[in-house]
Amino acid sequence: MFVVDRNRCIGCGKCARACPQDAIRLVAYEHPVVFQGKEILARRSAVISVDLCACCGECQGVCPTGAVLRVPRRTMRANIPRGRGMGRGRGRFRR
Repeated sequence: MFVVDRNRCIGCGKCARACPQDAIRLVAYEHPVVFQGKEILARRSAVISVDLCACCGECQGVCPTGAVLRVPRRTMRANIPRGRGMGRGRGRFRR
């Protein structure tokens, strides 16, 4: 599974264009990034849809800043907050 490090993403869109599954979108997100020794203000950031991603790695290969990172799926599950934002069941199954 791939994720984007927003602290490194400059919003160039190369990853989105390279994705054969159309799983990457650019969203508005202003943030400072150091790129080639200069601090720039990025106005967009890439977001990868976990449901659409085929884990082919095309996006990682074209990213000029190394912002696209491969992480184990179990690591992502461990970082999902439990009990909040899960609707009426509060993250627990109801019987």
